Order: sequence, then C-alpha cells, then structure tokens
Amino acid sequence: MIKKLMSILNIDFIPTRKISAITNFSKDVKKDSIFFALDGVNRHGTSYIDEVISKDPMLIIHNNKDYACGHNNVFFVEDLTEKLLPFLCEYYQIDLDKFKFIGFTGTNGKTSAAYFCHQILISMNLSSSYIGTLGFLNNSINNFIESKNTTPGVFEIFNFLSTLDQSRTNHICLEVSSHALDQNRLKGIQLDVSSIMNITKDHLDYHLTEESYIKSKLKIIDITKSGSTFVNNLLKKVIINHTNHNLDSLKFLDSYGSNDDCFLHIEECNMKQSKFSLRINSDLFNFSQKLFPEFNIQNFIYAFLSIHRLYQDKDLSKLSLDSIKLPKGRLQIVEDIKDNIIIDYAHNPDSFKNILKPINEQFKGIITLFGCGGDRDKEKRPLMLKTALKYSETVIFTSDNNRSECFESIVDDAMNGHSSTNIKIIKDRKKAIIQGCKLLTKDKCLLILGKGHEETQEENGERFYFSDEEVVNEIYK
Repeated sequence: MIKKLMSILNIDFIPTRKISAITNFSKDVKKDSIFFALDGVNRHGTSYIDEVISKDPMLIIHNNKDYACGHNNVFFVEDLTEKLLPFLCEYYQIDLDKFKFIGFTGTNGKTSAAYFCHQILISMNLSSSYIGTLGFLNNSINNFIESKNTTPGVFEIFNFLSTLDQSRTNHICLEVSSHALDQNRLKGIQLDVSSIMNITKDHLDYHLTEESYIKSKLKIIDITKSGSTFVNNLLKKVIINHTNHNLDSLKFLDSYGSNDDCFLHIEECNMKQSKFSLRINSDLFNFSQKLFPEFNIQNFIYAFLSIHRLYQDKDLSKLSLDSIKLPKGRLQIVEDIKDNIIIDYAHNPDSFKNILKPINEQFKGIITLFGCGGDRDKEKRPLMLKTALKYSETVIFTSDNNRSECFESIVDDAMNGHSSTNIKIIKDRKKAIIQGCKLLTKDKCLLILGKGHEETQEENGERFYFSDEEVVNEIYK
C-alpha cells in the first residue's frame, strides 16, 4: 500500500517504517505521521512546518510553491488537492461507491434536518451516520462522538468513514456550513442529494459581506449530483442573482401554492401535534408528527425529500415515523418540572423570530434569556435584542461564550438604540437562569437561547463546563 500511496502523490520516497497517522492539523502530528500542509483560513499549513518537524513526522506534503525547505522529507505536490481524495481512499481502504452523502445547508435548521434524515433512514433499516454540530453518530440516535467543527474537514470525515462497515451502503447525513463550503473542506466528496433550506444574514465576522456568505452557501450546488439539490422557493431570486445555475436544474419546495416540484401544506401546527402534507410531483404524503413550530416541520420535510430522492422506488408512505424527535438543545422542553422552560440553540435574529413568535402565541407571556458570542458578528447583537424585546415581556441578557471580549462591551453593542425597563443584565449565566425561573408562573414560558446542546462556556481563553439543562434541573430538583 505504501508504494501506491507514494505513487498517487507522485513523489520519490519509500518509507522504511509504518505510517502512524495522516493529518492536516499540526497539533495532531506525531512520530512517523504524514502531515499535509494545505491552505488554511488565516495562513498556509507550511507556516507550521518548523513546529511539525520537531515532532519527527515521516513525511510533510505541501502545495505552496513559494515555500522553500531543505529537509529531505518535505515534498511539494502542485496538484495536491486533486490527489488528496484518491490518497485518502487508498490509505483508509474506502470505496466511495459504498456511501451516499446527503447534505443540508442553511442559516438555520441544518442540525435538525440532518438528524431527522438520520432517524428516518434508521427507521427504514438502512445504515446511517450523522456528522455535524452534535458530533459523529453511527446507526444510533444518542451515542455522539465529538467533532471539531460543524462540518469536519475531509481528513476527519475519512477517519470516521474508515470505522464503518463497508459491506453495505452507508448513508452519511451531513451538516454543511458556510465555512466548510468557503474553505472547500469537502473537496472531492460529491453529495448524492442536498438541500438549501434558508439563507439569512449571519457569520459576517468571517465572511465580511452578506454576498460572500450567500455565495458560500450556494457552493453546495456545485458539489451535488445534477438535479439533486432541493431549494426553498423563496430563494429563487438569490439563485438568479448569485449563481449561473439554471433554475430548471434545481428542485424547489413551496408552501404557498405555486407549481413547484414539491408543495408543503401545513394543516395544523401546535406544541402537542402537527398535521401536514407533502406533494412531490404526483405523490402525496400525509404526516402527523410532534413537531413545532413550522420551521421544524420544514426541516423534517427537507430530510424526507432527500430520502425520497434516493429511494423513489420504495413506498415511503408506510414508514412509521412516530418516534422521530428533535436533537438535544433544539426546542427542547425541559421535562418533569412544574414550569414551562424551553432550551434552544437559536443564536441569530432570524432564528430568534422563528422561535419567539410561535412560542409567544402559546403562552400569556415569555421570558427570553440569551447572550451574544464574543469575537463574533457584532452587527447582529442589537438585532437579536430587538427581536427578543418584540416578543418577550422580559429579556434577561447574559453571557454566552464571551471569549476574549469583555461582557460589558458585548452588552453595549446589543443595547445600541435600545432602552427598556424590560431588560435585565446578569453576567453570570447560572444566576441569570435562576432569576428567569423566579419570574415564571404557570401560564408563562422561559426560553433559554443560544447554547442548546453545548456543555461549555468560553471566557478569556479558558473553557469550563456549563450546561443550561443541568442548571435548570438543579434548580427544580
């Protein structure tokens, strides 16, 4: 195998020892590993070579033509990005024909849609894995393995794929972030089907402009098999203005009665049970699911559409989907307590509106607790507070990963243009949750937003354990 690996890279080097690992992350390099120095977000991987050499790697491979190095185990490979996929397949002995990749992108809903898709596939007795914000998950709905990013890089993904049974087809349900698309983290992987569920303004701390963010999201079309991308009907103008793709090559989901490929009709939507139907060309599917509010129904529909695209020959109307549930930290109702408390990952103005508006209609009053992440998009901070104030009788502003920013600076950004006696500012998130619980009555609801499933807080370069759910359970025990 070693000779073939070197042949793929087209380098004249025959290792005399066994390769211990392969990675493109300098901190993971160990003795006898191969380090791939590739383009990064802020700098090229070659800037870490001096650090890596001290760890005694077997080989260092890079594609930076401007980098010069005298070490005899450092090689320049000009077309490295094209050779990376066959190298990974050979190293991990992976046959990509044994995998079906299903991708979901959007400002909001990626986690839920990918997790729904994973659960539906399992209900069909098919082999399925989930990769995304929650980590890695293989043929189960609970046993998560932590990942570094929402969409891991191709090295991390292939390492995970190598653990799967290739005697049967494996379905990989992927969250695909704008960062991953912009950085080409999925280079070489073709999605069998994908969905663009929504696009609103977010992550401008990274993308800088809304146009750059939109173009990154739409790149998912380029890595998907032709004719297999589902798109929200409301994004037609966005597609026309930002890509050269013909609308006829895409499949649109509509809920307003047009003649698009797929039509969603929501008959009833509430916290107890929702009823809705989906027409795909001439096929009609009726659902009664415990999904709320409407955006979660839409997330479910994108998952179902993806599976229908892959298995049009199967009778999906007979599937038993009663056990389908939201992932942890997504509209999570805290159970076995006397008060109404919901924990959710919502962390931008659009997701705030999507959850606060329908929840407000279910209760006489809502208390919204949230913070804004430090060292991240500052423009959305006052917009998040504005949305929270619109639908809440009380807003509690608290910490949510302040990182290197001081909390007071984050508060100032959020409060810009706002003055209200309905805002309470409590830096300590645990104390803020305690205060929120004290304000509750039986006809009110406390929404704890921003962290969802997360179990850490980050401040001044340090991470420490923190779980919104555990704090609530401790209060009510």
